[in-house]
Amino acid sequence: MERLSIWLLFVAALRLFSVYLGLFKPNLLQIGLFSRIQLVDVHARTFATWTSLTCILCIVTAFNLESAPIYFTTIFSFVLAIAHLGTEAFVFKTIGPKQLISPGLTAGITAVWMFLAWNDPVFGSASSKEL
Repeated sequence: MERLSIWLLFVAALRLFSVYLGLFKPNLLQIGLFSRIQLVDVHARTFATWTSLTCILCIVTAFNLESAPIYFTTIFSFVLAIAHLGTEAFVFKTIGPKQLISPGLTAGITAVWMFLAWNDPVFGSASSKEL
């Protein structure tokens, strides 16, 4: 599952860039993701904090794919990201479809890949452990 580890590290790097935007360039974060609403600095910092946590989770998982609790928590974080993006786009209308594409695809691809790898006999170890 070396490819999954590499992908998770790539996703962590993308998230680290988002953390930078949230902390130091909130105006670019608003243009890129939250273009339909006024983004207050405290919201950008909250976004950066949440994204930092998920970045760390991706890194820890990339090096511990055999750990069922860590693996499951990471999958769940991507499911939460998809749910959050979906509600922001379709319920609250704070982000548009264009802004949904990149983070939605990243979270979706990763969640599906991790679900599929969970039962892969080559991977095997995480799904055989108890949560």
